[in-house]
Amino acid sequence: MNFRANYNDGTSLEWSDDQRDPTYLKIDRKKLESFELTYNGKTIHKLRLRPGENLFLRRRVVRFLSGGVHEFYLVGCTSGIANVLKTVTFVFDDGHTESMTEWGAAPFDKVNLIPQEMSQLTWAR
Repeated sequence: MNFRANYNDGTSLEWSDDQRDPTYLKIDRKKLESFELTYNGKTIHKLRLRPGENLFLRRRVVRFLSGGVHEFYLVGCTSGIANVLKTVTFVFDDGHTESMTEWGAAPFDKVNLIPQEMSQLTWAR
């Protein structure tokens, strides 16, 4: 999986999930206009952000007792001072996606935001 943060000045920041550096934390959220996930060279999900909306991205790995491993990403945005979740898309390791318009079903009922995802960092957009 590859990721690209697209900025309102035409520049972008790209990285892949095999990089172990904290590139996600380097996103300039004041200029962030959209965020893309690509798989096998094709964009499989693009999230367009409006002023006041805040990107979040999480990687989850589920290990089964049978030995199988399932990896997926949660990508979405929050809005407002309370950082209310607006949309969540699950991007699975085979490239398919599923979206939720309502958030709150366990085990995905909590996403602890990091400081870079808090709304006060994007007010100046």
